[in-house]
Amino acid sequence: WGTTAGKSSIINWYVEEHIQKIGVAIETQGFTFITNDWKREPLTGNATLHLYPHFRPLLEFKGRSSPVV
Repeated sequence: WGTTAGKSSIINWYVEEHIQKIGVAIETQGFTFITNDWKREPLTGNATLHLYPHFRPLLEFKGRSSPVV
């Protein structure tokens, strides 16, 4: 999957919500984790890391310029 391949559009379609920005020259600058739960609420930042601690090594990802949101 390269640039402008519609990855964000596929995610929005799959979750039936507009959670990823789409458009010309907009690049996704983070990770999106799609999980399944009985609640239909988004998790962000530390809540994600609390529920899924195996994602914590991503905090050490080289070139990461912003916190997990």
